[in-house]
Amino acid sequence: MSPDYPEAFAFIRNRLRKRSLVIFLTSLGDPVLSESFMESMNLLCRKHLVMVFMNKPRDIVPVFSSRIDGDDARCTDHMSAHMIWSNLREIEKSLRRKGIMFTAV
Repeated sequence: MSPDYPEAFAFIRNRLRKRSLVIFLTSLGDPVLSESFMESMNLLCRKHLVMVFMNKPRDIVPVFSSRIDGDDARCTDHMSAHMIWSNLREIEKSLRRKGIMFTAV
């Protein structure tokens, strides 16, 4: 079951009348869910201070940050990990432009 970000953000927006610190612990690795999260975030970021934390996926690093040894399967794994890393960097940049702190821990 995937989260319903628009519903959750609308609920928070309607319940929190005063400016508040809202902390999200979520995973934004899935492009569809992260897009829904980003679109829905506009409901909150204008009024509230928002922080987003997610577990940093293991082995998700830029492609040239480590030596790639061996077979094609490992190269493919490194490239797919790099694409996920790149997507998370774009999400981080977009959130920071909206004044939202994003950290992968």
